[in-house]
Amino acid sequence: MSNVSKLQKREPDGTKSRILTAAAKHFGAYGFEGASLRNILADAETNVAAANYHFGSKAGLYRAVIVEYFNRTRAHRLGLFDEAELSPPGLPRLYALTRAFMRPHFELVIGEGEHSYGRLLIKLLAETPSADLQEVVDGIRPSQTRYLEGLRACQPHASDELLATGVGLVIAALVHAPFNPSLYMFTGRPSCDQDLESLLDSTVSFAVGGLSNLLGIHTD
Repeated sequence: MSNVSKLQKREPDGTKSRILTAAAKHFGAYGFEGASLRNILADAETNVAAANYHFGSKAGLYRAVIVEYFNRTRAHRLGLFDEAELSPPGLPRLYALTRAFMRPHFELVIGEGEHSYGRLLIKLLAETPSADLQEVVDGIRPSQTRYLEGLRACQPHASDELLATGVGLVIAALVHAPFNPSLYMFTGRPSCDQDLESLLDSTVSFAVGGLSNLLGIHTD
């Protein structure tokens, strides 16, 4: 039995979990291209053989970290979408859908203190993925599509381009709100230390205000 197999038998989840945690930290800080696999493994207190056993490659590890993020947010988000879609049409539904889209991310990044995943999403949005990372982007689409279709139901006359623009701007607000540099600049307090509900309320209100104007959804 190889050393890696012995390690896996003795510690089936511990090594993999440590690598994922360290990888989220490094990919969040440096992006895919800038992160060093050697430094990730040093933080995880393991070696290349273990990383290859669990993930196959650096790209495989990156995919696994993104999958872990969505595994921790997807089911909750879909359940919240189900509830939001029962809201009255127009602004009430727009608000409910946007809150449903944002809450799981805030609960993970702010509520559970998983700041690495928040930074990781910022880096992911800023990078142009290579071919072997395209499936990571594909994995993001179901939640985006569900949200976009919800917006379409609120404003059936909006074009696909306008809806996609709106979704993109909401995502930008979502991922940047926990790390808003202006809050620290003017108050000395990091936004990731804010109360979860207060930050969620202010970000949703900001996003809905912009979306309602962009899509032409107004109160009667």
